[in-house]
Amino acid sequence: MLSIVGTVFGLIIALYFIVRAVVEPFIIDFSDPASYQDDWGGPSLPGRVCLRQPWAGAAGGP
Repeated sequence: MLSIVGTVFGLIIALYFIVRAVVEPFIIDFSDPASYQDDWGGPSLPGRVCLRQPWAGAAGGP
């Protein structure tokens, strides 16, 4: 039972990271640094993208 709960929890977390990485380019305004400067990796856009996108690759597996 515990392994099933752990698997479901892991799948939910992985799905969150994948959906977040897919939606990320559409929810930030690339021309307005104020839309991403207070987020992880801010104030630069490359910093934000570098911190967000790899998690989707890790969640998606090898």
